[in-house]
Amino acid sequence: MALNQVDFSKWEAARNDYPQLFHRVPCYISVQNPELQILQTNQLFQQDFGNRIGELCYEVYKRRSTPCPECPVVKTFTDGQVHSSEEIVITQDGKEAFVIVYTSPLYNNNEIVAVMEMSTNITDIKRLQTDLSLMGQTVATMAHSIKNILTGLDGGIYVVNSGLAQDNKEEVLKGWEIVQRNVARISNLVKDILYCAKKREHPLNLIAPNQVAYDVFE
Repeated sequence: MALNQVDFSKWEAARNDYPQLFHRVPCYISVQNPELQILQTNQLFQQDFGNRIGELCYEVYKRRSTPCPECPVVKTFTDGQVHSSEEIVITQDGKEAFVIVYTSPLYNNNEIVAVMEMSTNITDIKRLQTDLSLMGQTVATMAHSIKNILTGLDGGIYVVNSGLAQDNKEEVLKGWEIVQRNVARISNLVKDILYCAKKREHPLNLIAPNQVAYDVFE
């Protein structure tokens, strides 16, 4: 379609309604002056942080008394470039939120008069990353536990075979006891895994480390 055939009338109407676009974007937007005072905010910002026009951004976002180190807004005022960072902010209800921040300069007659800060809330993604990290640690812990049990089984089998080779019934029984104990551990480990698969509170119990040391010694 040729450019002169495009109907711009609908876009002209929408362009004149830019405040609606400013307020409807799904991220926090604040416009700040060189003193880091908040000049304007969008609807989502007001919903989670309140009406904070005129206040200092670091007091609002971080509840700090001094500007944040490596502040992306300050960097943009300094060099006129877009900067980004990952921050933890505190909403008006006292909850922490993880955000990715982008800053962009606003010019008037080739002079930076303000900086727009856009922050996307990634708290849910961070929680998912934490859950995945914990899952990885759990799998690694289980792998070590299984390896220890298999080592115990190898030791028990060795004792049994040694007793059979020497026709030593006492040695065979000793080795078989080790095998049975480690088979029971495998059974308990599998049951624990199935138990943890269900959502419930897990009671904590004290254990005696001496028994673990004794088993390793055997």
